[in-house]
Amino acid sequence: ESLWLISRSIVMIQYSKVVNSNELIASRKLTLELAKFSLLITLACSCILLLLPAEFFTWLFGKDFSEIKHLLIYLLPGVAFIANTNLYTHYYAGIGKNHINTIGSIVGFIFTLISCTLLIPTYHLAGAAVSSGISYFANSVFLIYLFKKESGYRWKDFLISSSEIKFGIATAKNFITRGQQF
Repeated sequence: ESLWLISRSIVMIQYSKVVNSNELIASRKLTLELAKFSLLITLACSCILLLLPAEFFTWLFGKDFSEIKHLLIYLLPGVAFIANTNLYTHYYAGIGKNHINTIGSIVGFIFTLISCTLLIPTYHLAGAAVSSGISYFANSVFLIYLFKKESGYRWKDFLISSSEIKFGIATAKNFITRGQQF
């Protein structure tokens, strides 16, 4: 949940720009760039979480969280998918195509039902964590595929380049130190 604060914060900026824009091409470009930025920052923070010792989580949340470190490995891929997909969801909301988000949620729900039925009885908590990741992945693939089809972007445009990593770091520094917007 705490990692999703990153994408939810970025979405607030993106959504307000998309909903107030008449330029669909600019909104698509902003969405793609911020989706990659959100994914990049979330992956970096995920790596930090994975480096923390299990004892840290037990100290912070109590003995009931002793297994969280083990489960993070299964949870974090899904968290990364949602961090990326949040931008596409809000793009479609911003342009008034909420039905696409509804269909994406239905796709995710179907995958949740199937994967929970297959994985939880055998793998218990790890199965539940993987099931959520599968659901988020299915929703992500659906939304990104439609966005790609609508925008005309190529699959390679969705990959994060080294220049975008440098831009992301510089933007984050400016935002943190000066309070500038994206």
